[in-house]
Amino acid sequence: MDRQSRRMGSLCTLFSRALASGLMLLGASAHAEPVAITVSPNVPTDIPGGAPQASLAAAAAFAWQEFIALNWPARAGQRDVPDLNRPFGSPGGPLVWQTYRSKVEIFPGNGSASVGPPGYSPSGAPSYGYNTAPSYNYAIPVPACPGQAAVPQPAWINLDEITQIGLNQMFAGTSPSAPVNGNSQPQLVRFLAKANQAQYAYVAANQYWYSNAALRQAAQNFFNAVRQTPPTFPGSRVAFPKGTIEVKSAWRKLAPGEAPARFHRQAVRFYERKGANNSLCYFEDQWAMVALHIIQKTPSAPNFIYATFEQSDNILLADGSRVEDQDGVIVRRPPVSSPTTPPLTYQDSPSNPQVKANGPFCRPGKQLYFQETPGSGKPGGGSICVNQRYESITSEVIQANRNAHQAIQAYTQSRRIAGSPWQYYKLVSVQAQPFDVSQISRSDVSHGPTVFYQANIMVETDYTLQQFKGRIAANGAPTSYQAAGAPPPPNVYSLTNRPPVAQGVNMGGCMGCHGNAQVAGYDFSFILKGGQVRLPEAPGGNAAAEASARYLELFNPHIEGQ
Repeated sequence: MDRQSRRMGSLCTLFSRALASGLMLLGASAHAEPVAITVSPNVPTDIPGGAPQASLAAAAAFAWQEFIALNWPARAGQRDVPDLNRPFGSPGGPLVWQTYRSKVEIFPGNGSASVGPPGYSPSGAPSYGYNTAPSYNYAIPVPACPGQAAVPQPAWINLDEITQIGLNQMFAGTSPSAPVNGNSQPQLVRFLAKANQAQYAYVAANQYWYSNAALRQAAQNFFNAVRQTPPTFPGSRVAFPKGTIEVKSAWRKLAPGEAPARFHRQAVRFYERKGANNSLCYFEDQWAMVALHIIQKTPSAPNFIYATFEQSDNILLADGSRVEDQDGVIVRRPPVSSPTTPPLTYQDSPSNPQVKANGPFCRPGKQLYFQETPGSGKPGGGSICVNQRYESITSEVIQANRNAHQAIQAYTQSRRIAGSPWQYYKLVSVQAQPFDVSQISRSDVSHGPTVFYQANIMVETDYTLQQFKGRIAANGAPTSYQAAGAPPPPNVYSLTNRPPVAQGVNMGGCMGCHGNAQVAGYDFSFILKGGQVRLPEAPGGNAAAEASARYLELFNPHIEGQ
């Protein structure tokens, strides 16, 4: 048989398998040519040719164009808009994505039918007061901590999360170990979530900023529809408009010996508990960004496109040497082959899946390490060190990182910009289309395991999140069991726009995780499903356990109040 015949036979076999599973694999060839990346302030609206057909190279270029545009300096006094008079990489002021609304600015803790988000007016369409200056309205006012000077405006970076969706807490061993500048746990990595004007205006127009019957019914309509054969969508359902963007970011305090020029640094607000009553209060300080998630709904991707970036120095050995370079190439392999110390093993079951530690807990030195939050199904009681990724960065993404870094370097040199940190950030992976776990391919990298299990080492660190598929069980461990009457799987419904038709798959990684919010009817948005942000998270007391209980509720496929 000649080469062409063998290739046609392989394609026919792939096509037949796709049809048999009920979902056709859409993608380009296994190793497509790199796609040009430019330094532009324009956020791309879609992958050229459409997300379902995109090669990994094309998806990676799209992700980098998002990253560059969203990290452009923002225009003063106007959210979401780049300042075209300031070049990319110039210091000072917030960046475009940083002016997005924090989740508490969309879902205020004191919100109600009569009290909306900051700046909201029912007659304020189409923006509904979106450009109002940042204001973080929790259920109770959160004052400055003792010793914190008054600030004219809250920091744009509002770090009100201290866990990875309640499953664990992440620590950077290279950060200071002793309290500094009011920070009781400087090695603790903290997080934020934000969304752009497209999402805010949709929430404001529908009055979804607080839990109400209209929101629950819209979510229930989708929840019911995908359980019918064929799926039908009567009545309203939650459906964000094209152009909706959500971001999640991770930040930490730098140690005195680190090179600040390798990090994007910004003023942040973080929360502590102080005084005899252990009351919440805030500090502000300059920290470094170590990770950035971007998800965008596009015309060809109603399930959103998921891109995740990291600072290049995240994965360190105990002595502080880097495991990967700024492009994602492994330059120094850890002395052990396991992704973590101790190694972790997993046993699935319908009701009580378990992740177990096989050996003593670690002494991290300068490594990343995490500690699981209280609860069964996870190895609690000590620190688990991160040695390397479960899924290495692919050569296609490494090449995209090189191309982006070359473009950024040429741009900054031509404009004589000194100290730009962006060549020290790298794309880890990008998910452009949903596909089933049974369709993981070793020949088509756009459907390979690195794409399927896409995870950021700073934002999704433990076994549950690094190897996510299916759903999170009540005990906080992952499961792909098909429990009677309680899917997922499937955990993602691949939608077509006209008419809306849903094809269910058991997807992994970022998309699969967000798919749990889609299954419940909230269009992939955990911040919409989570609703009102009653209080910021802060270390101390039962904060981690409370966060665990709160976030695990987000993975309950049932609708609140139903």
